[in-house]
Amino acid sequence: MTYDFMFARALELHQNGRFAEAEQLYRQILETAPGNPDILNLLGLVAQTQGVHNEAVNLFYKAIKISPDHAPYRFNLALSLAELGKPHEAIEAYQKMLALTPDVKEAWYNLGQLHKTLGNFQAAAACFHKAAALDETYAEPLVGLALLSDAPEKDLNALFSLFPDCAEAHYQLSVICLEQNRYKEALVHARSALELAPESTDTCLAAAFSCLKLKDDASARDYFAKAYAINPKSVPALAGLAAIASRNREFDKAEALFVKTLELAPNNTEALINYADMLYQTGRLLEAVETCRKAVLLEPDNPAVSNNLGIICKDLKDFDEALGLFFNAYKKSPQTEEFSVNIYETLLLLHREKPQEAEQIAANWLKDSPENIFAQHLSAAFNGQSDNNGDSQFSQKLFDNFALSYEQTLKKLNYRLPQIIKEYIGTPHGLVWDLGCGTGLIAEQLKSEENSFIGIDISAAMLEVARSKKLYKELINDDILNFLNNPPAPPPALIIAADVFCYMGSLEAVISCCAPCPLCFSVEKSEEDGFSITTDGRYKHNKDYVNNLLTKSGYAEITIKEAVIRLEDGKPVAGFVFMAR
Repeated sequence: MTYDFMFARALELHQNGRFAEAEQLYRQILETAPGNPDILNLLGLVAQTQGVHNEAVNLFYKAIKISPDHAPYRFNLALSLAELGKPHEAIEAYQKMLALTPDVKEAWYNLGQLHKTLGNFQAAAACFHKAAALDETYAEPLVGLALLSDAPEKDLNALFSLFPDCAEAHYQLSVICLEQNRYKEALVHARSALELAPESTDTCLAAAFSCLKLKDDASARDYFAKAYAINPKSVPALAGLAAIASRNREFDKAEALFVKTLELAPNNTEALINYADMLYQTGRLLEAVETCRKAVLLEPDNPAVSNNLGIICKDLKDFDEALGLFFNAYKKSPQTEEFSVNIYETLLLLHREKPQEAEQIAANWLKDSPENIFAQHLSAAFNGQSDNNGDSQFSQKLFDNFALSYEQTLKKLNYRLPQIIKEYIGTPHGLVWDLGCGTGLIAEQLKSEENSFIGIDISAAMLEVARSKKLYKELINDDILNFLNNPPAPPPALIIAADVFCYMGSLEAVISCCAPCPLCFSVEKSEEDGFSITTDGRYKHNKDYVNNLLTKSGYAEITIKEAVIRLEDGKPVAGFVFMAR
């Protein structure tokens, strides 16, 4: 095979995307012509196309050493240096290239982008102006100038009058909308950009992230997959596909994707956190801890990262470390209620093993954060004090943070109350008010063609989960007593409150408001008179106390069923189910 034939064949293979075959021929040619800078450059381009930028840089440097005045070699070098995150070296490469051939608009534009990345906005603007001056039909530098202006969105939209098919303008508008939580607009612009420039990895990612925010995992997965097909080394695309696979419980697929992501970017904190979460979901707690610790070491001041590790430590019953991590997160972001919830739950668990230590930590927390509703409720629980005034607010905040994991947690507790109620009262007819409906577990058991349900809950997050099940005629976000004091017409055929009154102390007001409607509800069993708050933060009620309230409110037919409400720490929690008419 002659040199010319080999060279022509290699170029053909290169242009057709058959990079491995092209590289093989280029290297054969290089054996016979080791000092050929064009072959070195072409090998560099093959490496560049495949994302192997370190190798590409070495090859470009070799070509430049042989032919230092050939500007394209320096241009290619600058591109790979930029991809390697070496902006200063890339700038130097562009400057040397432009000293040789100053009329290359793409070089000026790319140089401007690098200056912008480094915060050198004046230098960036100067480069964009030079690029635009070289070609009045070149839209990209005008996009760059728009992004440097005081009104980037306005200036980008103005560009469409001159360049109606400017993909870059649509892409940048998508990014702006994403940053401003305008996800539907972000997706519109990303899709417009992809219609004009379908092979843009960044635009595919913008579309994917928009879909994620719009809770459209299926479309997000498609866009991540397209980004990955364009660039198999795209870390965001791989990480996005992995996270979606994990959420869909495709754990084998997710793990393979996470491993590939972390091979490319071992210090990607988000990927480490999501991988740890997947390991946690599959019960591989020790591996989850190890993975999450890596993320903590990378971002020790990130409260979310500390919180995630704390959750795993809590499940491993390492309550001391869990509390240290949760308090670390809380101190950095006290307004994030999830951190307070996790402290609250961990102290409840610690109290079962080390009550004095837990009570002391809780007291210190309340002293440092007297306005924190979780610290207040915990103090009341540990001291056996009722706090009816704060119970409603506490429940709302607790369940807003608990909504997404609520049903999964109940499964671990062998929670069967909805089934018990169904066995006890059968299928109700007519309109049912489901007080404290939560995620809709009661309606799942009792809904039929003979009835309709209205759900009432103080937690908007719990109602969102319930809404997705499409079981309710109406869902109302309200405090139970507020709702009962201003009830809608008509009155219900039945009121149900399953596992709700354990978050209320006195039941006098709520039972009185329910009368004379038939009422079915549960309470946790108390041997003490009246009601009492437990060290688990819930209320227990004496059977006679409840029975007397029902009688006082006019209920004449009262039946009581003893039941195990759930398991707590492996032990049965005794309770009663009341049916009053």
